[in-house]
Amino acid sequence: MSQEKATLQGVIEKKTMINMIQAFSVSVKHFLRSEPGVYYQDLYPLISFLPRYANPDGAHTRASKVPLWSTSDDIEEAHSLKRNRGNPRSAADIAGNHPQRTVSLPADLNPSISSEDTKSVGSSGWFRSLGRNSKPRHKKFDPEKVLPEVESRWPLKPARNPPVSTVYDYIPLLRFFKWIFRTIARKTMPPEEIEARLKRKKLDRVESNVPVEICLVLSSYTAYLMRNNLVQPAIATGVTNNITLLQDTLSNLERIRNTPLPFAYQFHLRISLWLYLAFLPFQIYSTFGYLTIPGTTFASFLLLGFLEIGQEIENPFNYDLNDLDLDHFCLSIQRELHEITAYTHPDPYSFIFDPRNIPFAPSDRRNAAELVEDLPYQAPQHGGEIAPPGIASIRHTLVNSWKQVDRDTRPDRASAFAV
Repeated sequence: MSQEKATLQGVIEKKTMINMIQAFSVSVKHFLRSEPGVYYQDLYPLISFLPRYANPDGAHTRASKVPLWSTSDDIEEAHSLKRNRGNPRSAADIAGNHPQRTVSLPADLNPSISSEDTKSVGSSGWFRSLGRNSKPRHKKFDPEKVLPEVESRWPLKPARNPPVSTVYDYIPLLRFFKWIFRTIARKTMPPEEIEARLKRKKLDRVESNVPVEICLVLSSYTAYLMRNNLVQPAIATGVTNNITLLQDTLSNLERIRNTPLPFAYQFHLRISLWLYLAFLPFQIYSTFGYLTIPGTTFASFLLLGFLEIGQEIENPFNYDLNDLDLDHFCLSIQRELHEITAYTHPDPYSFIFDPRNIPFAPSDRRNAAELVEDLPYQAPQHGGEIAPPGIASIRHTLVNSWKQVDRDTRPDRASAFAV
């Protein structure tokens, strides 16, 4: 193997593992939002090359598929069969396992994603503008276009999948009247609404821990480096510790997401507040008269708003305006990782002794190239004091630089010397 090829392979290995760090951050985002699987526009292009079967040399059967891909494929297959239950042609295509070309583009620019798929992954109506969900991305803002274009068996879902907003999200009191109307009319709840209410429970049952799988890939690569003596033990220890930190971070975030507010606290607070609002009109009617109606309405919106704000603390990882902007965090990590890999690691001698480098300023204004040429080093004269050449002059210059910087960077001392 030529040296040039070996160098290129080494760079590809390192860049691939750094991309896995980016994939870890994105997978944590989807994990915290209870979005299972790996088929997302911002995640799948980064991990599509990972092994899919426990025995690569053996038979590629469904039973030998590793958990990372087995669970994700099961989820997508179940969703696809449900969407195509009334479309025999589409269902036949899925059953035939025909891979399709799916690139990491927005849903409206990707012909592989149907309009029904787009609706199923979080497109919402005009209620989005009222502010329940986070602000939608600008149409021209497409950060997924910088990711690789890869083939995928399933259509890739958007990087953001906010829930559909309805009028009941903004006026929860209407749900009571909806229940009364449904009870009187003896109508059953639509399957879509039942599925939405049980979404969290179903996702917890089928959810695959993609971040942990990515950490296992990083650990496996570290073990490969140590097994082949490609890294020093001290560096290998640092890499292992950092991978452990990633796992600890995931555990801490998962604990925050899964720690609910105490039920007794929620129940007592809600009952107390509703009882207070129920008896409030009787207490103020004698004083305010007909103004009791708008007054009670205003007090209800105010106090119930405080109650809902408290509920938002339970899970700060969703799409509400009060939640953390996980997409911004992931994009920041992506930019920083690419900035790190763009650093060239040049030879220090190529820039330290550049004529533009003046290391001993302000006491000595000569550049590094002039200092090296004029040996032995002789410090400039300050106040008639002459230091002997060599290391003594260097120390003398550094002390004078400190004195000058300490004097000129303090306003009180600078004005005193000026007088």
